[in-house]
Amino acid sequence: MTRTSFIARFTCIAVATSLTLAAAQRGNDPVSSASGLPVWSYSADTAIDGTTHMVGASPLFHGHGSTSISTYLIPLVVTLSNGSVFDSTRPAACAATSDSAVDLIDKSPVFQSAPFIAADTLGGNASDLGFTQYADAFQRGNFLKYLTPSPDTVLPYHTLLAASILPAVHVAVPARNGFASDASARSACPFASVDYDWLRDNLIHKVLPSLAAQGVVPAALPVFILSNVVMYPNGNPALCPGKACLEGRHGAYATASGAQQTYIVANFDTTGQFEPDVAALSREIAEWMVDPYGQGETSAQKDSAFSACASAVEASRPDINGQFSFVAPDGFTYHPTEILFSSGAAATSLCQSPAPAESLRVLNASPQEQ
Repeated sequence: MTRTSFIARFTCIAVATSLTLAAAQRGNDPVSSASGLPVWSYSADTAIDGTTHMVGASPLFHGHGSTSISTYLIPLVVTLSNGSVFDSTRPAACAATSDSAVDLIDKSPVFQSAPFIAADTLGGNASDLGFTQYADAFQRGNFLKYLTPSPDTVLPYHTLLAASILPAVHVAVPARNGFASDASARSACPFASVDYDWLRDNLIHKVLPSLAAQGVVPAALPVFILSNVVMYPNGNPALCPGKACLEGRHGAYATASGAQQTYIVANFDTTGQFEPDVAALSREIAEWMVDPYGQGETSAQKDSAFSACASAVEASRPDINGQFSFVAPDGFTYHPTEILFSSGAAATSLCQSPAPAESLRVLNASPQEQ
C-alpha cells in the first residue's frame, strides 16, 4: 500500500470546554490501571467529576513513546430462532467482495496504517497526523500542540492496536431476544436486530471468561464483530429498526478478580440501512481510547442528547451520519467516522477557522456504556 492510498480528514472545532492535562504536565509514566490496561490520568477544569483516564501514555511523558495494546477481533456467528444465520466469518452479504466482515475490518485503516490529515470544518488549516492507525491519528490530532514543539519537530507519540483474529464465537439467539428483518420492507439485504442487554450479558458472563486462555484479559481489548446485526436498547424490540438502533457499544465491567475488563461490540453493515462498514467500530474505538472506563460524562451530556458544549473526552461527530471514504488498494471503500477533536486537547492551530456551532454534535451516554 502506498502513502497515497488513503487520505482521511478528521475535523477540529473550537468550543468552550477545556481540558486540564494535570498528569501530562507532570510528565507521568503511563500507569497500569487495576485492569492492567496502560492508561494515564487527567482532569477537566469544570465539566467532569474527578480524574479520568485515557489509554496509552501521557502526551507529555518523556520521549512521547509508543504504547501497543493487544487487540482481539472476535467474529460472532449469530443464529436466530428461525434459522437465519449472520456470520461475520463469511463473505459480507450484499458487498462486492469475497472477504468476510472480520477480514475487511482487519485490513481497514482502523488497524492498518494509512496517511491521515486533519482539517478544520471549513476544510482549511490541514495538518499531517502521520502514517498510522485511525484512533492513533485521532489522539495525535488531539495533542498535536504538544507533539510539535517546533515546525521541524514532530515527536513520536503513538497508541497502537496490535490486532489478531480469534476463532468465531457462535451465539444462538432465543426468539424473545432477536428477530430477522423483513428484507423486502427496508433492504434487499437482510439484517437482524437483537437485544443488546441480552447480548452484552452473554458476552460478559459466558464468552469473555472462556477466552482468557487465548489472551483476552483485562490488559487487552476484545472487539466483537457483528455482520449486519444491529441491537435494540432496554429490551424493547420496537426501538429497532428505527432511530434507536445501536450499531456499536463500548463498556467496562469488573471481573471476578476485581480488575476492569473493557470491550467493544460493533456491527459491520453492508445492507445500506445503517452506518456503513467500519463507521460504528471506528467511532467506538476512538471513544474507548479517550474514555475506556466510561468516566468522562459531562454535565452537558447528562442534560441533553445533543449539546453545543463538547465533552473533553467523548469522541464526537460533526453530524449524525458523517463519514469519510478510504479506497483500499484492493478497491474496497471504507467509511470511518469523521470525528471531532476533543476541544481542550486540540491544537489551537487546527481551530483557527471553526465551523458554526450547529455543526457540533455530542451524543448522550451513560457512564459505563457509551
